[in-house]
Parts: sequence; structure tokens; C-alpha cells
Amino acid sequence: MSIEQLYTKGIPDIVETEGNVPRFTRICQEVHQHKLYSWNEIVPLVKKVTGFTHHNPVRRHIAAFTKLGILDQRDATYILSSEGRVLLELAKGKTFEERLTLPEKIFYFRAFFSNAFYQLFLFLQTIDQKHGLIDPKEMIADYFRAVLNSPLKIWQRDSLRRDIEIYELRDHLQKGLQNKFGCMKAWLRHLELLTGEGLALSPLGRAVVKNLESNGLDIGQRIFALANLYLTGRVSSLPVFNYSNDRHKFAFLELFDLAYSLFETQELGVSDAKSIRCFVCIKVLQDYHVTLEEGHFDNLLNDLTRSLRLSLMAGRNGKLAFISRFRG
Repeated sequence: MSIEQLYTKGIPDIVETEGNVPRFTRICQEVHQHKLYSWNEIVPLVKKVTGFTHHNPVRRHIAAFTKLGILDQRDATYILSSEGRVLLELAKGKTFEERLTLPEKIFYFRAFFSNAFYQLFLFLQTIDQKHGLIDPKEMIADYFRAVLNSPLKIWQRDSLRRDIEIYELRDHLQKGLQNKFGCMKAWLRHLELLTGEGLALSPLGRAVVKNLESNGLDIGQRIFALANLYLTGRVSSLPVFNYSNDRHKFAFLELFDLAYSLFETQELGVSDAKSIRCFVCIKVLQDYHVTLEEGHFDNLLNDLTRSLRLSLMAGRNGKLAFISRFRG
């Protein structure tokens, strides 16, 4: 992720109704994997799962799914993305629950910190620096002050500045600020990075902030090293994947074979490379307690194309999109 992307990626249009992460999984479970949905088809589906009757929360949910990479928007239609298909597989058989399962935590940690990283890093950092602050309104104001003092570009700065000025002059906090803050707080509580009422970092949250402040903010190549905390409580605490290690090699080949079959379009003779990558990196961490980053996965795949009898195909953006296996 480039520096510019770091400051421009985020999920800006949120209120507290979008804070229920387990509900995201439940909605995803209602989406057929290969069906293209028009706007008039996707809206009733979200309404059915959530019970919403008004249009705005439905629109915001769909926008959040798109920003998180769970849905792809194609012109005027929506389809479950490669990552969305992985979420379906990880949540197979799961009934609606308040708590996320381990694979869901890893999945959503990757999704939120890949697609709304700086927005959430500032949030965690504000909570860390203002630990013990009694007035929740002041905590909210401090977060948006931090946003104004940062390069983050997902919200209109003039509007934020005006809202903060109103708070400082009248001790009145605009509902929009409260809603944005409340939604992010709910996300991070579901990810177990906040504790209590959500105005204090959990031990896991402190580990994330400490690591980011010490090692730099570009986490594109260490998302899963950070996600180690869901297994050990600490960042970068598990072995890094090494194909020369027989146990690691076995895990990779076993999971690659499984993922290829799960995400294969048999009539075309190809499998979805993005789904395979995401699934294998999550499952090698969950099942084998080994850290495999997605960039490492791609490099490994390039090295193994001949021995695994694979053909790699790029999409329109020039990035790896499909994998085909030679038969016979």
C-alpha cells in the first residue's frame, strides 16, 4: 500500500448500526457466491437479515461491504468478492452469534486493517494516549482533533473543524461525530482490541499500537504477523513460513489443494487466486500457527509454478487473478 493510499483508504459513511461485525457475516451468508445482484435485489436481502426498514442503514452496509472488499461493485451490480467467498467458507455452518470465531477475527482483522488502517490506527492511538479520560465526549473530540492534525483524507476537513469548534464553544458534540466514533468502537471491540465500554485498550490492542509505533505504519507485509495476537496474545510471536521446513511445506500444499478445489470454476478450468491466497494465509495461521504473508505467498507461487504444474493468469489490473492446473 502506497503512502497516499494509506491516507485515502477508509470507511467514512458510518453510524453505530454498522458496528455489528457478526451481522456482516450473517448478511454474507445470504449472498449466493456467483450471483450478480442489482441494487433492487441486494437491498431487500440486507433488509431481510437486519430487519432494517429505512433505506440509509442498508445503503451504508452495502457501502461498507464494498470498502472492506467483501462485495465487488460492477457497474450497477454487486457480487460476492474473492474475499467474501473466503468469509463464507470460514463461517460455513456458523449460526448468528454475537462473538466472532477465531477465523472470523483473523479475516476481519485483515479486512479492517487493510482497508481502513490509518482511520483505526488513529483511533487506537487516541484511546491509548487518553487512557483514564472520564468524559467520553472529550475522547471523541480528541480523536477527531487527531484526524484534523493528520494526513487522513476520508472526511471533509472543513466539516470536522466546524463540528469541533461547536463542541469547544458550546460543549455540544455533533451526532455525526458520536456515530462515527461509536461505529469504530464497536468494530474494535468485536476484534477484541478494546475492553470494557470501549474507551480502554485491551492487552491485544496495546500490543498492536506498540508494534505499529515501533515498526512503522506500513503493515501491508505484516498483517498476519500482527494477527498472531489472536493465538498467542503477542505480535510476531509465531514462526515465519519456510517452505524448506517439511511441516510448513505439508501445510501449504494441503491447504493450497483444498483452496484450489473450493474456489475453482470447473467449467473454465481455473480457480480464484485472490480467494486461494486469502484462505491459505488465514488457515496456515489458524491451523498450523505459522505466519504466511500474502506477498510471500505470491513469491512462493511464482517459484513453484513448474513443480506444482500451475499456470498463473493476471486480471485487467495486471495483478494475479486466476490459477489453472495442468491436467494429466
